[in-house]
Amino acid sequence: MKRIFAVLLAALFVVSMLAGCSKSGPEGKYVVKSMGGVPVDEYFDSMIAEYGEGMTKESLLNELGISKPEEFMTFELKSDKTLIVTLAGEEPQTGTWKADGDQIVFTVGDEILSFRLKNNEFAVNEDGQSYVFVKK
Repeated sequence: MKRIFAVLLAALFVVSMLAGCSKSGPEGKYVVKSMGGVPVDEYFDSMIAEYGEGMTKESLLNELGISKPEEFMTFELKSDKTLIVTLAGEEPQTGTWKADGDQIVFTVGDEILSFRLKNNEFAVNEDGQSYVFVKK
């Protein structure tokens, strides 16, 4: 009887751990997936082709201080509800975030932005340019 109880208890423990792992929150780092409806890698390639006389993708990334185009702009949502927004070549900005259902609300300074989080992605429209971010 003790052996059956121990096996059932172990099974319950494993199931509860798996259930806890299956639901992930919005916390984590989000990188830019696309800009203007174009995958970020292609966007960088087209910008270099148009404006980057003699520049390579690697030299541009080095100049911006990043190793991949997806790091051009990032949002990091920490478990303590702090937010770090990084734009390549600029100092990171800090703020706060909160989740309300599938909505994520960012506050940076006196600016408040709300996004719908779906499948670990959210979209931003800024000055007529669209950006899609995906959780890394």
